[in-house]
Amino acid sequence: MLVSLLLDDEWIQPVSADLIYDTMDPYAVCMAFHVAGDSVVCWVFARDLLIGGRSRCTGEGDIRVWPSARGAVNEVCVQLRPGGEAERVVLVASARAVEAFLHRTLQAVPAGTETGHLDLDDLADQLLNRPGRPHG
Repeated sequence: MLVSLLLDDEWIQPVSADLIYDTMDPYAVCMAFHVAGDSVVCWVFARDLLIGGRSRCTGEGDIRVWPSARGAVNEVCVQLRPGGEAERVVLVASARAVEAFLHRTLQAVPAGTETGHLDLDDLADQLLNRPGRPHG
């Protein structure tokens, strides 16, 4: 999908971005930006921020999400603060594209069932820097 980039209140050209969801990390979404060459920059944040941001302002700190409308076009704005409080980037995406993405994620992992999709043993191994256990 194409998103519009607003940097320091100035519109920049459209940027190619993908919304990615992995059921192994059911609470998170990734917004991956395709930048120069084959480089990809990925911001990972709570799926709940994107869900709530369709109807109201959600989030604080590094990531905020809110609905917007310019004329007849409904949009979702995502503000990222990659360099802290002084620096901010706002991305504007089609509300319809965000809604379709969220619909697919909620079909895969309905809200409220995320814990059933976590492998807590594997997560503990990762946090404790232990080799994973064989599956089977």
